[in-house]
Amino acid sequence: MKMNKTSAIIPAALLVLSLAACGTANTNKPAETPAEAQTTVEEAAVAATTETAETAAAEAGTAAETGKTTYTNQDYVLSVPDEYKDLVTVKVPEADENGILFEVYENASVEAAKKQGETDEGAGWLFSIGTENEQNIREQLCGDMSGRDIFAKTEGGTYFVKHHPTDVRIVREQYDNVEEDMKQWTELNEWGEKALDTFINENEGLIPEKHSNTELDIYLARIAYHNDVNYRIASLEAGVMEPADTDPMPYVSRLMNGVTYEVADGVEAPDGEYVVLQIPDDGVRYDFFLAESGHNLVREVREIDGESYETLYRAVFTDDTATATEIMNEWYHNLVENGRVVSE
Repeated sequence: MKMNKTSAIIPAALLVLSLAACGTANTNKPAETPAEAQTTVEEAAVAATTETAETAAAEAGTAAETGKTTYTNQDYVLSVPDEYKDLVTVKVPEADENGILFEVYENASVEAAKKQGETDEGAGWLFSIGTENEQNIREQLCGDMSGRDIFAKTEGGTYFVKHHPTDVRIVREQYDNVEEDMKQWTELNEWGEKALDTFINENEGLIPEKHSNTELDIYLARIAYHNDVNYRIASLEAGVMEPADTDPMPYVSRLMNGVTYEVADGVEAPDGEYVVLQIPDDGVRYDFFLAESGHNLVREVREIDGESYETLYRAVFTDDTATATEIMNEWYHNLVENGRVVSE
């Protein structure tokens, strides 16, 4: 599996529909057996069937009871519900250099691509699950993580990542049944999201992990892991503070781990004061509102060619014992005690 492969080209009409599609049947027929050889073939088939009948029945019974097909790699399992088992192929790489454990493809797209002479392995790719060590994850969080979602980790520092395409990988020989194909494709992608929770539940010792990859996430990661961001924190309470020797990790980790920042469409920023995380070299600031109604709202203000551009985010915590504003306010007061006032 090549994670950054471009997909087979699909008609532009598909892009106006929501993601979804799958399912074609193999109509190739086996060659006929010569008449004089049929008796021998039939006898062998009967013998083979007799030997394996009990095993086959047991496997069928297990599948019927569990309602899923399970794949294993390095003691980790991925389950595919029976309703999708004939629609997808799960590849299980051995000792993959990129840490990939499982790759999931839509059969109909793979078959259609082959019939069209496509050799690109990206056709029909739905998602893959792989592992990364903590150092690699820290590096990745400091930049664009398009096509990668961290969703779990172990106590020992192994992280689990869902790799997925950033474009549409559906392929068909003909697109005369496009609505039905897209409906099935969407269903498979929706299952791909649910499969992560199932993966966590079925593999002992996995801890759910949530991150987003906004510019705020990237700045926080660089402050924590690269120490290459010139930042300040400001409030009307004591003015603008520089970090000096203050360790940002206790605050950055709480603002990043188990937190996702989503665009807050249709929400108005509250009035009043706020604590500001400033990135002066890039002309960017993040306002954390002190009004209680805005404690998990963060306003990004970016200056470009003398114009201000605003984006309002909502911080969504898996642990709601604190808010983004409370954490930022604690960070600010630490700088008031241990940092230094900016003199301009």
